[in-house]
Amino acid sequence: MRTFKSLIKNFADQNLHGYKPSTKKIYVRFLLSFDQFQQSEADPEDLWQHLQQERLVLAWLRHQGTHVGKKTLGLRLRILRDFLEYLKSRDLIPCNVIDQLYKRYPLKGWRGLAEAGKSDAPFATLKKLHPRQRFNSPWGKQMLGFILFKRRLGARYEFEERTLADLDRYLANAGLSFDQEIPPAFIDQWLSSRAGNNEYTLHTKRRVSERFFEHIRSLGLIQENPVHSSRPLPRRTLRPFVFSKDQIRDILQKARSMPDIPFFRHRGATYEMVFATLYCLGLRISELCRLCVSDLDFAKGLLLIRPSKFYKSRLLAPGPRYLEKMKLFIEIRPLLFHGSLEEIPVFQSCHGKPMRRGSIGRVFRTLLSEMGLKAEPGQRGPSLHSFRHAFAVHRLLRWYREGENVQAKLPLLSAFLGHVDLASTQVYLDMIPDLLEQVHLRFESHCANHIFQSGRASL
Repeated sequence: MRTFKSLIKNFADQNLHGYKPSTKKIYVRFLLSFDQFQQSEADPEDLWQHLQQERLVLAWLRHQGTHVGKKTLGLRLRILRDFLEYLKSRDLIPCNVIDQLYKRYPLKGWRGLAEAGKSDAPFATLKKLHPRQRFNSPWGKQMLGFILFKRRLGARYEFEERTLADLDRYLANAGLSFDQEIPPAFIDQWLSSRAGNNEYTLHTKRRVSERFFEHIRSLGLIQENPVHSSRPLPRRTLRPFVFSKDQIRDILQKARSMPDIPFFRHRGATYEMVFATLYCLGLRISELCRLCVSDLDFAKGLLLIRPSKFYKSRLLAPGPRYLEKMKLFIEIRPLLFHGSLEEIPVFQSCHGKPMRRGSIGRVFRTLLSEMGLKAEPGQRGPSLHSFRHAFAVHRLLRWYREGENVQAKLPLLSAFLGHVDLASTQVYLDMIPDLLEQVHLRFESHCANHIFQSGRASL
């Protein structure tokens, strides 16, 4: 049987080859110290099975916590997690106990596990990191039933589920019983307490709560819908933020220059490809996060978008430049995921899992802040969805400039974006100045041709 030292050396050669020699030496030295610790804790006859015990990991965390801080301890925990995943991929251990701990106690991430290891009562601290049940109010059961009902109709209902969970927490904290009528002022207080939400989000949350209460009213559980009698929110019409091509080039260049961080090599290339994919293909951020390597067919030049909104899947045909860039990206990036080809995400986090919209959004907002890119008065702020908006508007502009029949082309754009009808696509086609100019030029050309033809007929 291969020794731990030889396994650590092979792991370092295969998974740490992109790090600096000094960093690689530190990680190898750390894994060797873990080897000494686990040998002192385990029986000689139980060489591999003890690696599946949470007790060993917590004892190691307690031992390390006396020497280093929480941040460093979190980093060491992640490199140990990758090493155990390496052992699991070679069938030396059946499960990765650190991965199981992270999934079971996800609150606060790796630092939360590090805090638990450093505490005097690690198991009690771990229990605080376990996510509580989302729906705990007297209306929680009805909310879960309503969400299931909507999903059976074909809606994903992800944002709506988060909204109802937020309302459920507010109801639970208020201490209202199921027999009590919910006063309209309660809805006003709930919405006004969400100071971090913009006007559009508050309107959406109000509409979601209105549909839920209307649903349970139709079941005879309440007499009146409290949202109907609540104070209406002030409504303003905000113009969407549409990136210009120069702004998109600046964002891609800014992303490309992002430095690598521990456990995340090729960070700049990854985020550059993320933002380029959102713009070049007009994808939803949820669709991008679910992309797998098996969805790409470079031979045929096709990209499969798995079922997303309304459970629709579609095939896209990206341009050759984009495919060439994507192929180069997949070749240079490190492979952190151990599994079948169908499960390997195109855009991986530092843990080898699919990147999350929250982490992408935080990086995106940081780049915009560094660039000083802000919305104008009467305009919504830029968001990840602005790439999809820019894709639709820029495609329309190109058709106008090429003299295409735009009305005949709209169904193609709608199918490419994955919309159920043209009305959904028209939301993206706002009259920005460049678009107005092209419409004006098309109208002038049409009028000139009509007058010229009328003049010839009169002659």
